[in-house]
Amino acid sequence: MTCSCTTKTPRGGLKPKARLEPRATNSLPSTTVLTDYSANSVAETTALDLAEYNQTLAGLTSVIPTGANDVVAVTNSSSTTLSTLTINQSTALTYFGRITGNLALVKPGNGTLTRANTCNTTTPTATTNTYTEKTTISGTLALSGTGNNDGTPWIQIDRGAVFSVSGRTTGSYTLTNKTLSGTGSVTGTLNLERTGVIKVELASGYSVQWADVFNLVDWTALGANTGKVSDYLDLSSLADLGNGWYFSTDLFLTEGIIYVVPEPTRAVLFLLAPASITNRRRRTSHQGGVVS
Repeated sequence: MTCSCTTKTPRGGLKPKARLEPRATNSLPSTTVLTDYSANSVAETTALDLAEYNQTLAGLTSVIPTGANDVVAVTNSSSTTLSTLTINQSTALTYFGRITGNLALVKPGNGTLTRANTCNTTTPTATTNTYTEKTTISGTLALSGTGNNDGTPWIQIDRGAVFSVSGRTTGSYTLTNKTLSGTGSVTGTLNLERTGVIKVELASGYSVQWADVFNLVDWTALGANTGKVSDYLDLSSLADLGNGWYFSTDLFLTEGIIYVVPEPTRAVLFLLAPASITNRRRRTSHQGGVVS
């Protein structure tokens, strides 16, 4: 591992100052709790640059930068090779810095990672996290203050996981140009713009049954220009349910639910079958046969 920085390694964690750049996957032990910090007297950026490698940490935290131009960040300077940052923490920690670059974020573990986004004292509310790849939540990821996931195009919340936005200043978070998927839950209010999409995926091993109802969203309010269901809902992974079934979406924009029904042509066949049987019985009776 090379490091163009000064580091201190106190009990329980690693504190980089300036720039820390690993030269292999998991150069830092996966038990590392990383703390980004900056001094008060100088304008500086302290960062962990994954530089195209993957890293698993036992926690990510930072002090609140007090300098006017101080920034703390985790990034990937490689634009061609994706890095994955996995934060598998068991205790609750708050990270005030940025996450940027060609990077995917994975959050497992029982401890809540809260991202507060107080990146510096000059523009503490103006900074966005611009990492460009998927966010996978398998534990609890919370946003507070002006914390955001504005760069990532896809937020997946796995079964039992939680994405909390109730601690944000507004108490809500708007999904713009994003896909939301998974079988976990959201606490707080999500605002879904027409450029934001809910992607429905079945849990592993789940078998769809006729008349199954999926309660996807509890709408608080709908804008006047609600658009079409396809503007908000992605069912591409459920294209073939088998048995001639499909998801009806006619109640999605009003009740937030979708449900399994037969395909229209199959339903028509079901309706025609009794009539066909009746007509046949009548013909048989007319020809002198015995109708039981």
